[in-house]
Amino acid sequence: MNPRSALAEDWRYCVAQDEANGRFYLSEAFPSDKPIDSIEHAFNAFLDKTGVNHHWGVCPRADNAFDAAADVAHAAQYNKLMGLEQRTVTWPDQPL
Repeated sequence: MNPRSALAEDWRYCVAQDEANGRFYLSEAFPSDKPIDSIEHAFNAFLDKTGVNHHWGVCPRADNAFDAAADVAHAAQYNKLMGLEQRTVTWPDQPL
């Protein structure tokens, strides 16, 4: 048995950079019990479908909502320090 299978859900957020256009795309934190590959594929497919230029997006996990929110804030701060403009992303197929 996978030791993580006992957890009902993880908390995640997704982020992708578009350095060429000086932007980064960041979701809010969300709970999900979907596999990471599925979540990242859905995020990247949404960005592609909307015509957003981006590097491969990632969706890091956290143990709880508080940690996920802190991670979102840190990702926003880091990317802004890198000179990138934040674009908040909510995609319709966001796996909850």
